[in-house]
Amino acid sequence: MNVTSFSKKVIFHTYLAIGLFVLSSGMINASSHLQTGSSPCPAPSGTGLGLSNPLRACTITEFLVNILDILLTLALPVIVFFIIYGGFKLVTAQGEPGKITDGRKAITWAVIGGVVVLASKLILEIIQNTVSAL
Repeated sequence: MNVTSFSKKVIFHTYLAIGLFVLSSGMINASSHLQTGSSPCPAPSGTGLGLSNPLRACTITEFLVNILDILLTLALPVIVFFIIYGGFKLVTAQGEPGKITDGRKAITWAVIGGVVVLASKLILEIIQNTVSAL
């Protein structure tokens, strides 16, 4: 095994470990959104029997915000991983046009995906403010 092959493997495994760490920390953060406990919604009146709300949301808007927050928490580490992956492909391309193009495409699509994910939060906020103003 020559030195360049060994250094490529070390760099790849380092990026892989960092990506997995970032991804796992995002999943741990996302799971904190799903904690159990008492329901924030008012209890139904009646016989005293009822079901607890496992969704932690009283309205459909709160439900969508919670789902979107979880998706954002999971998507951002994936986006970072693919940007790092694209950079790794560019670094290891060694001047080959096909590999350089692959690296650029990976970075481009990761950035486009990031913009779409972040724009979804903005679109939800705009719709929520418009509906609440009516």
